[in-house]
Amino acid sequence: MDASPVKLAVIGVMLLIGVITLATAFDGGTPQANTTVEVENPPSPEATDGTGTTTGGGKKDQTSSEGVHIGVYNGTDTEGVAGEQARVLEREGGYVIDELGNTVSPIKKSVIYFSKPNNQASAEYLADNFYPGAAVQAKPEDLQVVVEGNETSPTRSAVVLVMIGADDAG
Repeated sequence: MDASPVKLAVIGVMLLIGVITLATAFDGGTPQANTTVEVENPPSPEATDGTGTTTGGGKKDQTSSEGVHIGVYNGTDTEGVAGEQARVLEREGGYVIDELGNTVSPIKKSVIYFSKPNNQASAEYLADNFYPGAAVQAKPEDLQVVVEGNETSPTRSAVVLVMIGADDAG
């Protein structure tokens, strides 16, 4: 069998195209922060409770921050940290800020609390994208914060609570 240079070139090009096609077909990639991942069966607007959680009927993308209700609390001695951080979270993350305040006493490291188990993914997403290294924990029943000068329980509408420590204040 006589293999001419033209036949070999055509076979080489076809082989290269096949390898490139296979490589791109199997490259799943990794979604970046603030990327919305498409879901198979999105719920109707009435099927969500406004917290990043589905109330029935469909699957909800837990890697989105859009519309998640949060409370932001300053755990430092520097005035205005909670307000500054809240503006960033609203602008860059699409979060809904339900409450601003302070922790009862200063904290060194930021902590992110979730109010119910179905809000844990939202809390982890917030930590991963805005507060790397922050602990993510279930909210203690007896957690107290200071809002408008009064020690109180955090608002019930905030499903994720951000306690900003000295590590994330500056």
